Amino acid sequence: MRLKVKQIIADAIGAEVADIDEAALLHEDLQLESSDVTDILEEIEIALSITIAAKGTAELHSVEDIIDLVSQYIPDEI
Repeated sequence: MRLKVKQIIADAIGAEVADIDEAALLHEDLQLESSDVTDILEEIEIALSITIAAKGTAELHSVEDIIDLVSQYIPDEI
C-alpha cells in the first residue's frame, strides 16, 4: 500500500517513486496545491478500491500523513 500511494504521488508530480520521501511536506516540498492533493486522494481511492472520508483530509501535511490516512481504510499488506 505504501508503494502504491508513493507511486500515485510520484506520477502526480512527475517524479520517480524513489524520490518520494515519506517525510516530504505536500505544499512546501512537493509544491502541491489543495486541488492536487484532492486529485491524488481520488486516484488512491480508485487504485485501492476504497472511499476516504473527507473530514480527515484537511490535516494532511506530508506524504506520511496520506499513508497514515489510507492505512485506516486498508491493511498495509495490500
